Amino acid sequence: RFIRSPGLRSWVNGVGLDVRHVPTPRPLAFVTYPDGRERLVTEWIDGAWPLNDFLKRSLPLCTLDLRRELIRRIAGEVRRLHLVAGVDHGDLKANNLLVGPDAQVRFLDLDRVKFRGVVPMARRIKALAQLNGAVTHPLTRQDRLHFLSCYAVYETGIWHHRKATVRE
Repeated sequence: RFIRSPGLRSWVNGVGLDVRHVPTPRPLAFVTYPDGRERLVTEWIDGAWPLNDFLKRSLPLCTLDLRRELIRRIAGEVRRLHLVAGVDHGDLKANNLLVGPDAQVRFLDLDRVKFRGVVPMARRIKALAQLNGAVTHPLTRQDRLHFLSCYAVYETGIWHHRKATVRE
């Protein structure tokens, strides 16, 4: 069924992600006002930052081991979104990933989410390229390749496309 309202799509997709145990701020309420305005209310994640802001604040202070662990966690959540939950986010960019003080990643901006069962490789590569292009400094090329190797740990197809994915 086609849902025209981005707010209502976000509500439905947020509930769908919650059921699949994909980390996202839990949807609490969806309100439509008589004048047509809509509001989606989600849980507040205290101390969380959009990914770019989190990286700017945290990575310069990290040891190399902690830096690699943070990148591994982020890559693992994106991999789990695609390969375990079978979810295509549709707009995977740095500001649509929220990172808490515990370094747990949560997904935001859910109106384009598609529950596919299996996310095709072309869609996953596009999502990785979009995320790579949206993440600003202080990530190095080595950090980006580490992210990709952590994401592609169980499949060779993505790894074989790594040069094109990192360039995009």
